[in-house]
Amino acid sequence: MSNVWCADETRLGELVFLGQENLVIDSPDKDDAPRIREELLAGATPATLLSSKATTIPLHAVSKISTDRNDTDIDVEYQDGKDSEETTLHFKTGEARDQALAAFKTLYSGRFELFEEAYSRPQAVFMPLVATTICGFLTFIFAMAAGQLGSGGEADVDGSATKRIVAGILEVIGPLGVWIVGGLITLLCALAVFGAAKEPPVMLTLQAPPYKRQSVAKLLVKYAGLLAAWAYLVMVAINWN
Repeated sequence: MSNVWCADETRLGELVFLGQENLVIDSPDKDDAPRIREELLAGATPATLLSSKATTIPLHAVSKISTDRNDTDIDVEYQDGKDSEETTLHFKTGEARDQALAAFKTLYSGRFELFEEAYSRPQAVFMPLVATTICGFLTFIFAMAAGQLGSGGEADVDGSATKRIVAGILEVIGPLGVWIVGGLITLLCALAVFGAAKEPPVMLTLQAPPYKRQSVAKLLVKYAGLLAAWAYLVMVAINWN
């Protein structure tokens, strides 16, 4: 049995078709979506209704399907030739997400199993901490560079169009502009840290067994590396000329 989600069930104007052989994601015209949905449910072939830009994923190529109980998206990992790819199905409600996950579970019955893992707070906040660190340091670097350019300093931008464009932008917005833009982005990353700490993910993963859970030892190594990076970045900031 085919399943179709669109309009009031998905975000970003997507139409998600889950058949017996393929998963198809498309972005049809909003007014056409209900008609297309009905025709697909009636047995029409997706190729005859959906656009040439639609993403088609053979179900046999899918290796993992995962979602966070606290979110409404579903991530689908699959093999495209020699490359491993990932796409995200954006649902508006948890109910629609659960219906899609149940449909996947039925299709992969006997091949995949559903595993659940509740992340600890240290696990949940690690990647947002990394993002906050990177954004904060890049803000500092670009602000210092903008200050040097504004005071008549020279920038090594020869031979690179990208460097010239970046230097031009820094000259226009100046250090204050960099601090404002970079600070806002860093603040958003910091808010993600607090959000992850407040409500750590509870991951549901549909895949072939065995399922490998997060390693505490690896997490400790990651945090040790992050602390070392913080120490290095502090030294760079202190010794910045």
